[in-house]
Amino acid sequence: MAIKWIQSEQKGVRYYVHPTKKYREGESGPYKKDRCYVIRYQAHGKRYEHVVGWASELDPKDGKHWNELKAATLRAELMGNAKGHQEVKTISDMREKARKQEEAKQAEVEKKEKESITFGKYFKDTYFPDMAHKKSKDVEQFIYDKWICPLIGKLRINDLTDFHLKKIKKNMEDSGKAVRTIHYAFAIVSQVWNRARKDKIVQRDCPTRDVKLPRIDNQKKRFLSPQEANDLLAYLKNKSQQLYELAYLSLYTGARFGELAGLTWRRINLKDGSIIFRNTKSGKDRTVFMTEGVKALFEAMPEGKADGLIFPDRKGKRIFSVSATFDRAIADLGLNKGVVDPRDKITFHSLRHTHASWLVNNGTNLFLVKEILGHADFKMTTRYSHPAADSIRQAMVGLEKKIPGMAESQTGQVVNFSKET
Repeated sequence: MAIKWIQSEQKGVRYYVHPTKKYREGESGPYKKDRCYVIRYQAHGKRYEHVVGWASELDPKDGKHWNELKAATLRAELMGNAKGHQEVKTISDMREKARKQEEAKQAEVEKKEKESITFGKYFKDTYFPDMAHKKSKDVEQFIYDKWICPLIGKLRINDLTDFHLKKIKKNMEDSGKAVRTIHYAFAIVSQVWNRARKDKIVQRDCPTRDVKLPRIDNQKKRFLSPQEANDLLAYLKNKSQQLYELAYLSLYTGARFGELAGLTWRRINLKDGSIIFRNTKSGKDRTVFMTEGVKALFEAMPEGKADGLIFPDRKGKRIFSVSATFDRAIADLGLNKGVVDPRDKITFHSLRHTHASWLVNNGTNLFLVKEILGHADFKMTTRYSHPAADSIRQAMVGLEKKIPGMAESQTGQVVNFSKET
């Protein structure tokens, strides 16, 4: 059946009425038969004919339904363009131009959205979801929540400068955080920034480059004496049973705080007196055997589910930082009184260092100490273990006795090594 075209009252505009298709303008308007509008015109000896659209469709310019008058207006615009040799001469040209304008508009909107995104939103919505496979994700979340978010979480990424990062550094230093932890926090900021740069949210280098961080030197030179250790444990036991147990285990197994915080009952074997630490710093599992005191400590605890944490927080979740009670204990006992060098200050990690030092001073082979502590290389073991002053003194006395006449020579003639004139 041939299409019956109807000439409208507008010059150069005709339409076709669909036999069944209907539409209505608005939710309450009457239903009407749909119309397909076509315009025709001639310019420079060339005839043009274009389908404008259906009455049920909306004009992208104003969002209103097509009608005869709108079709005529479009025809006049295209005729003028064609006669004036302008680029847009057809509906296809017009729609292509509109498409490009819409794309440019959308690109500008996306650009502004990217420029306005905050550090916190990007961390939460983009960076952190990709951390699901990383073992360090919980630690990064804790450091972000504690030190990074309060200062720059609501700040636009593009507005981040070294001024803000220096505040983070100062807050962490004032709180006595380890240099390595400060470096960790700055590494998180740098990783988020680099990801944002990859997503074209920022263009410049990360401002962490403009902040000078203290050199990492966590080598502990001081360890607890047996009396200091007993005083500390007694204090903690009176204040917090859980903190006491954590400190006791670190002191007598050499475990790191993070290893103890993630410890589950599945890793405790009271029959053979062993503990298996998973996901250690070296990346390898480590088995440590219990002393009688450690075994008694576990036997006194109510055993939980196999995969249940032995030291959860109040909500049953993993703990990520040492309780402030530990710092109060150190202060009340005066263990850091007058100590200026951070390497000489007692921290929770000093318990692990004390364990290693006691082993070495007791004559334990350094290679065995390496296995007990789970160090990746031997150099780390020597870093944690320092011979006591008494051992050095005895070695020097032994040397003196070993070489005949060494002591007597000290009272003999003084040899002048000055240059002859």
